[in-house]
Amino acid sequence: MTHQFYSQLDTLIGQLKRSAIDAYMVWTVQGGGHFSLNPSSSEYIMYENRGVNYFVTRPNEHGDGGGTLSSEDHRNFIRGEYNEDPANFWSDPDQFGRAFDEVRATIDSILEPWTDLPSLDGFDVQLEYCRKLMGMLASSGSTSKGNLVPGGLITDDIDAIERKIENMSGGAIGAFKQKFVDKLGSTVGNLHAVATILGAAMASEREVISQTRTAVADNVAYATETFDMIAQCQTAQDNITLKIAAGAAKAAALFLSGGVATAAELSAIGLATVSEIPEKEYKLPEGVRTYEEGITWVKSLFTSINNDVLRGEQAIATSLTKNMEQMHTDHGNYDLTMPPISTVDGINIEKEAVVDVGLINEIITTNMPTMADNLRDASSKAFLIIMSSVAIRDPNVGLGLAGPNHEFDDLSYTLRQLLSDLAAEVQLGKINLEKVMNLILETDNASSDSLKEVVDQIENRTFDPWDTSRSKLFPPRPGQDEAL
Repeated sequence: MTHQFYSQLDTLIGQLKRSAIDAYMVWTVQGGGHFSLNPSSSEYIMYENRGVNYFVTRPNEHGDGGGTLSSEDHRNFIRGEYNEDPANFWSDPDQFGRAFDEVRATIDSILEPWTDLPSLDGFDVQLEYCRKLMGMLASSGSTSKGNLVPGGLITDDIDAIERKIENMSGGAIGAFKQKFVDKLGSTVGNLHAVATILGAAMASEREVISQTRTAVADNVAYATETFDMIAQCQTAQDNITLKIAAGAAKAAALFLSGGVATAAELSAIGLATVSEIPEKEYKLPEGVRTYEEGITWVKSLFTSINNDVLRGEQAIATSLTKNMEQMHTDHGNYDLTMPPISTVDGINIEKEAVVDVGLINEIITTNMPTMADNLRDASSKAFLIIMSSVAIRDPNVGLGLAGPNHEFDDLSYTLRQLLSDLAAEVQLGKINLEKVMNLILETDNASSDSLKEVVDQIENRTFDPWDTSRSKLFPPRPGQDEAL
């Protein structure tokens, strides 16, 4: 089958309507006889019905118009409105025009959900947002589907802090290493994995929509060919193999190629993209010979397309849900909460420790503020990543109005919150370390009281980055719990 272009769908639908009307005229008994198609004159003709030939104009190539009745006495080939009227057509000369409108309306009712599928351009913009966010959180540069994803500044600052404190020691520095620095790199790496999951899911949904657009255009043309066979009194029957759902897994795998991440790397922390989905053959009605059977066949054809869209989108939604559940299970891998550094960590003996005050000041004044700013910037970029804005279509297609948007937007929103929370943790950690250093250098009551205030602030801080109640732009899909 030659692939058609979705951009030409209106033209393809017009051609389908005309072919369906051809089949209707050939297979609908009218006045004791049948019409046949005369392509050369763009008319339907019923010959020699008790001395009269009848003619009905055919719709144009866009499927519009047609249905005008005329007749002639075949003995003198003079057309007239009435002549003799053995088929009694002239008692209602507009009947064909109305019948044609009914055929067109039937086709429209079948195809209406498929005429305004999402553009792929919006998905491409979203994928670029995903790549930029992944780049900010990445530990090194890589490529995704041929696109460069540079390494991020956040991990550069983490590496810089690790180098600066490598040869330092003491209670405060030890606590800073153990409670914060040692966990920070893995937390950012895990959040990078979440961003990768989002990118792969967006790529999967893009492919589902892309394959659907192609399948709709191709199968409108296929339906036209079927009605053409019916109009020629040939039997049409065939099944259809669809790869809409299968494309979801292939697109996710392609997104992960080139070093952005691998399935094994994601699997190491319990995350995964859409698993392989086989192509599926759908059974269609057999022995299609009449107009009515053709309409039933077309309905079955587009039901099959919708079922395959549903297969793909359910797989994406299920994958996202499982990833979210895994993140909740491994809560601490993504949500770094730094316990405060206080006098219980041995700060009172810090004067005897190995501490480079100049390097600590660089960490406090440069590395940690920059890291917090970059994490806030990453959170803002995660805010832009949303499926609801690009996947909107007729609610009868696939999973509904915006596909697997609920599951996707929940995960995107959670990532945004986790990044924002981590930025706040870094900011508080910077203040905590600063107050600790003041106490080490000054050892006065004011410095001690100032440290206690920060410790109290850290210990009493309340923020739940896992609350997704505000992530919903659309109401739950039918049958879903309101809490989803």
